[in-house]
Amino acid sequence: NQLAREAYESARYDDAIEIWLTAAPYAELSADTLYHIGNACYRAGSTGHAALYYRRALARDPQHAEARQNLRFIERKVGSLSIKHEDYQYLIARLPLEAWRSATWGGIWLCVLSVLCFPATRRGAHLRQVAIAALVISPLLAVGGGLGWHYYPRDAAFAAIEDQAVIITPGSQLYSDASRNAPPVIQAPPGSLCEVLHQTGEWTYVAFASGTRGWVPSSSIRSILPDKAPELPRIPKPVADETNA
Repeated sequence: NQLAREAYESARYDDAIEIWLTAAPYAELSADTLYHIGNACYRAGSTGHAALYYRRALARDPQHAEARQNLRFIERKVGSLSIKHEDYQYLIARLPLEAWRSATWGGIWLCVLSVLCFPATRRGAHLRQVAIAALVISPLLAVGGGLGWHYYPRDAAFAAIEDQAVIITPGSQLYSDASRNAPPVIQAPPGSLCEVLHQTGEWTYVAFASGTRGWVPSSSIRSILPDKAPELPRIPKPVADETNA
């Protein structure tokens, strides 16, 4: 959207977010559009909303490399609580999971067909020579595909995507009970990924990948998969003082 790009390049990030978010029904917005909204949120000063929209982009397209890269940058910058993957797993994720599955089954079937080729052909036949080469390649293909399939980073192993949410506000505190007077458990930096376990009134009971559980104000989190069209992010502006005026 040209108007959104112009607003973004003019540092009118709120306008850019609104144009991108209202360009079509939310269900029809592309992963690229959600990624651009994430960039605008980050530029506007909200790492929490930025992480949320990067994850929403990845929910649309798990192979969106830019969204995954920017999400990792935010999580490292602010120390977000999230699922920790090894660096090699991010390399594996450059290919879709289906590609690793196909390589695994393709290697297995190629091996089977190669073995069956021997009783069906004569000694010295060209097809038998091809089968010998395939017997060398197919195990490597099957094992490589199987390893990629096994070690592919899966956030859904932590919780179903429908139950995942992101902390959007800075300084969010996790409490032992649904009250600000309750003992605090931990502080959850913006961009932290959690699983929604229960919601009651203005409080939501969540769990993190570390196993820590507690209550947070419902206004501090947003579901990755919203059950209705999401409202425009409310990003507070920094208050001018003698140091930033």
